[in-house]
Amino acid sequence: MSTTHVLGALTLAATITSSQAVTLIDVTVTTNGNVAIAPFLAGFHDGNYDIFNTGDDARTIAGLEELAETGAGPTILNTANTASPNGNFQLSSGPIGGALSSGPPTSRTLRFSVSDGNGFFSIAAMLLASNDWFAANDQADLYDITSLLNAPLGTNTSFSLNEFYDAGTELEDFAFSPGNGLIGVNVAGDAGNGADQIGGLITEITVDNPYSVYSSVASTPAGFDPTALNFTAAGQNFATLDFVVVPEPSSTFLLGLGALAGLARRRR
Repeated sequence: MSTTHVLGALTLAATITSSQAVTLIDVTVTTNGNVAIAPFLAGFHDGNYDIFNTGDDARTIAGLEELAETGAGPTILNTANTASPNGNFQLSSGPIGGALSSGPPTSRTLRFSVSDGNGFFSIAAMLLASNDWFAANDQADLYDITSLLNAPLGTNTSFSLNEFYDAGTELEDFAFSPGNGLIGVNVAGDAGNGADQIGGLITEITVDNPYSVYSSVASTPAGFDPTALNFTAAGQNFATLDFVVVPEPSSTFLLGLGALAGLARRRR
């Protein structure tokens, strides 16, 4: 490649990079306790999108009941993309965390191209095991990452995911709770087919030992100890959200072209 062609390519790539006005950000979600989460919905937006609000009827939010009861996310992903068309939302793969050492990994990383103006982050994931509990932020501006937009490579920030909710759509019963094995409960859970919680609304879970509500359920195994699963314990960091600015592919391309330009000069 001639020096003229290399410099021309550099100019073109620089033009493309500046017109994109996006920041590439890796988001790593790490669980820190014995309770797992299902594949999660996560994404960046301009702050005007709210997945839900405490007191809402989860049945009226497309995809939220499905996510809270079964962990499935395609419907709520479509809801998020429709409500915030300029945002960027994704679903992770596989559950993370759990009390069993043979369980799934404890972290998952997603990469986002975040355009200017979308400096707010939202996440929602079913708690495993449960009938309709989920971890999420009900305030659109709770996770503000605007300081990362157009920031130098390696710039990072972290938040704690410590807000939990009962969707109010299904009564608690391990017989209809998916992911029981991840917390050491040997009961097969038929996800999404439990008894409806008539008139239930989304409420925040703040009580100690939330799993104690299963103690009166016939399907709870003998000797079940909810204290080992107290994800609301004071001072406990249930999950960590780590954000870091990483190089865009175009930046790597520019570095490569720069090296070629240097070689071309030496050849001359």
